Amino acid sequence: MYRNEPGTTKLKVADYVCHVPPFGYGWNIETGELQETYVIKRSEKPVEQYWEREEILEDYEIKREAEVLQQERDSDYVDPELAAYRQQEWHRRKCGVWFWNYDAKTGSSRPVYITGLHYFYMQWWEIDIGYPSYRARDTRLFYLLMLITLDPFCLGLLWITKRKEGKTAVAGCWVYETITRYYKAHGGIQSMNDEAAFEFYEKAVLTPWVSLPSFFRPVFDTMGGSLPMKGLYFNHSSKKGKGATVKNKERALESKITFGPAKASVYDGPKLKAYVSDECLKLDLLDINVRHQKVRFACEIDGEIKGKMFYTSTVEDDDDTKASIIKNNKNKLGMAARGKKLWDASNPKNKDANGQTKSGLYRYLLPAYETGQCDIYGEADTDKMRTYFENMFASYANDKGLLYSLRRKNPFVEEDLWRVTNDESIFETGLLNDRIDNIAPFKNAVQRGNFVWKDGIEDSTVEWRNAANGRFYICWNFTEHGQSNRVVRNGKYCYPQNDLNFSSGCDPFSHSVTVDYRKSDAVAFIKRSYDPNKLDDPYNDAFVCMYSARPDTTSMFYEDMIRMGIYFGCQILFENNKNGWEDYFIMRGYEAFLAKLPGEKGYGIPGNNPNVDRGINLMYDYHIKNITKFWFSGLMTQMITFDYQNRTAFDKVIAALITMIADSKRTTRTAAPQMEELSSLICTY
Repeated sequence: MYRNEPGTTKLKVADYVCHVPPFGYGWNIETGELQETYVIKRSEKPVEQYWEREEILEDYEIKREAEVLQQERDSDYVDPELAAYRQQEWHRRKCGVWFWNYDAKTGSSRPVYITGLHYFYMQWWEIDIGYPSYRARDTRLFYLLMLITLDPFCLGLLWITKRKEGKTAVAGCWVYETITRYYKAHGGIQSMNDEAAFEFYEKAVLTPWVSLPSFFRPVFDTMGGSLPMKGLYFNHSSKKGKGATVKNKERALESKITFGPAKASVYDGPKLKAYVSDECLKLDLLDINVRHQKVRFACEIDGEIKGKMFYTSTVEDDDDTKASIIKNNKNKLGMAARGKKLWDASNPKNKDANGQTKSGLYRYLLPAYETGQCDIYGEADTDKMRTYFENMFASYANDKGLLYSLRRKNPFVEEDLWRVTNDESIFETGLLNDRIDNIAPFKNAVQRGNFVWKDGIEDSTVEWRNAANGRFYICWNFTEHGQSNRVVRNGKYCYPQNDLNFSSGCDPFSHSVTVDYRKSDAVAFIKRSYDPNKLDDPYNDAFVCMYSARPDTTSMFYEDMIRMGIYFGCQILFENNKNGWEDYFIMRGYEAFLAKLPGEKGYGIPGNNPNVDRGINLMYDYHIKNITKFWFSGLMTQMITFDYQNRTAFDKVIAALITMIADSKRTTRTAAPQMEELSSLICTY
């Protein structure tokens, strides 16, 4: 699914391109190579062609017992019928199969490729409702699971969708199927809390494992009984006896599947071949991003991916964890905000120089309207489901809290996942949520990139350059040559000349961690000043640039701020609780870009309660009157969840408040020295 081999067909699944093998061939899950595989046709009549599970070879287990007895007398004996059947099923498990399926829309049948894991899931993985039926939407999901397996730069998949879609069943099958193909492999399971991890293991791994045929059940340690409740260990038992003697002749995988508490340190050390994080975005006593950064290095060793990860979840209400927040007082961002951070870090459009997303994962949202009951050909009535959900949403239009809750649990688009309400919010959450919805379709309204020195020459002019992983975000830019870089240089020193048109505020990062266990980012904004002559300009009096990053060194951050100040030609009002920036700007000759409030002796502004209150008052009035001028959804999301008493986690809000103060109180500016060209003093004739 990862390589574009000759004869493959491209299939777009969400943001990914999967390569479907040629008819009659399949991707070998272990080697990634194309191999010939089986084609199944239920009937010669097109309308009767659909997926139908095949019963196990008649009397297989009885014949297998006879084969084992014969092997005790002759170790080389193999029942040819059983051997051929086992070989067939193992080949299908590794390479997948094709089956003919009727398409009611076209009135004809067509062959459909299902991966080996998908085949194993439908043919052999018995869940609580029986063996899974074929669903066309599952085909796309299993294509993605094949893609993340074969992609050497991908750690795994983050799959979000509505409840009751089968996430747990698929993840349980995935971890078992993966681990039981490898020697000395370890599969780990965690969930939203300690109890849920055991429930996942019991329901999604142990119970289906019992129903598997013997050729898919490796030798296991029987010391825990026939239903081992502490994990599956595929090694010989130390138990003595006749039964053990027979089994000991089979080679043991020495692999295992374990489950553990929700805390981050459980899988901090062991090397993992497969890892499941079930209901990962409902983790209440710990930030999922913190746990992920611990566990990922059990699968990624020295920059090489040794194992794969499968994250599944719905996005639930923040109220669901209110009790634990009160007890622990560490998760002020709430589940939705923490989940969004992992979601954003898994964007396949934003990869680093190593070809990886920030989290190493890929993300996938299955819209709620694509779910629902399927016909025998695996197709759901998406139009019917869309209408059903839209009618439901409409009935709660006047109750934003319930509406957003329903949309999070039954998402259509990714913006639905992060709709949050906050009855105690200082700001108008309804306005902010509506604005987030309104700007969602305009994917290109905000560009990401960096401000760089022209031709790499330091202290020259500054240019904007688009970059997928840039540290700056802009929704507006200069349209004419000469409008940017309005500064005056006098030797080493530089002076901004555009303060009347722009204001800027910055919340620098500190070296401490926030209440949600993350290191804070540095955030800065550029705001265009109000111009009564440009009332028709949608960006008049708007935030037009945002910086949000945590560079490796403070000097890199200070250089970013210098270039931003030069490009817009304005001063920057820093929060002065965090030091270092003043000395750096002075050392570099850019002291004139440091803002000083009228009446204050020093540069910057203290981040104390009176100043935060002042900024909140300004921002409240501003966002009520100018909500259509907000383009940065990250700022609005933080405004919705803003907690006055624990504001260290809300760096974007603090930077925006400082910018509002800078905009309302015109900062003093060190005047550039008046210079005249010598030629102006010489008479010419």
